[in-house]
Amino acid sequence: MIAINNNRDQELLALCLKEVAYPHRWGRHGEATVAREQKLLTKLYAKAKPLNDHVQKIMEQIINLEICNWRLEDSILVLCRAIGNKKPAARGIGHLASITRERWRQLWAYWLACRNWVSRPHFTGYPAMLACCDPQGTIQRHVGEMLGRKTDLKLLYVERFAHCLEYWLGICPLTDDSPAKLAHKASVKALEEKILNLNPQDDILPLMVAEGDGRLQACNHKSFRRYTIILSGIGAGNARAVMPVRGTDGLERAALLDEYLLPIKAWKEGENTNKAEKKSGISAKIKKLLGERDEQKIFLVAFLYSILRSQQLSARQRAEKRLTKTD
Repeated sequence: MIAINNNRDQELLALCLKEVAYPHRWGRHGEATVAREQKLLTKLYAKAKPLNDHVQKIMEQIINLEICNWRLEDSILVLCRAIGNKKPAARGIGHLASITRERWRQLWAYWLACRNWVSRPHFTGYPAMLACCDPQGTIQRHVGEMLGRKTDLKLLYVERFAHCLEYWLGICPLTDDSPAKLAHKASVKALEEKILNLNPQDDILPLMVAEGDGRLQACNHKSFRRYTIILSGIGAGNARAVMPVRGTDGLERAALLDEYLLPIKAWKEGENTNKAEKKSGISAKIKKLLGERDEQKIFLVAFLYSILRSQQLSARQRAEKRLTKTD
């Protein structure tokens, strides 16, 4: 039996309204915009309640999805199916929950390849594990080619990079005062001090610091590109010598989202999507997954649309600002 708790409705509405107001959602677009979104969702929520456990879980899965996620397109369709069936998605949505075993193996392969590169030949067990994660040696060769000849400075850079990858292999969920996190922070700080002592004019470390631990997590759609940017910069001795800033990623991501958000909006508002369907099969698929409209589905679809639309606008605006600076 699916539980229904009317006392929980206000808490769920508060969760919804708080989520859309965050700076990485509508918060960056101004108070008036936040108020508009909150008013719309409050109105739809009032018609949709009471919500059962399944609908609450779908709300949580919608919150977990960010436009930077590597499985964005597939996850949108999975959520549309969940909304249509009013049952939560069976697989993980967003963040680390979205990472498949194959993608985890790729992350392990980069970490092992870096660890192997800084180690002394014949005195390491990393090749044995690389044979499992990178059986064809593709990632190991790629890392070696990017880094080139070893130097004392390169060894420090790669050691720091490996520490930050290791963070996402198991340290990140731990509390800040856990032994592993304390050791991680101390190690990174010590390496940064050593790097600056050897190279006070360094321009690679600022790039690595800007990427931080968070932007290296494997659930980001650009994570492996970021690894390549950093490692190729280390090898070349210049942060952007090999891979200059593109500045158009946000525009491409926003355009990709249009293909999904336009039919989602049309379904939400009960509009005809025939024109969109002629252009892409995505629209017809979304319409079929969502099925017949009802108040709970309309609220969930509106929430999904609002969450993603806010980030789409931000991505486009950031990209346009970067392009203006480089023109």
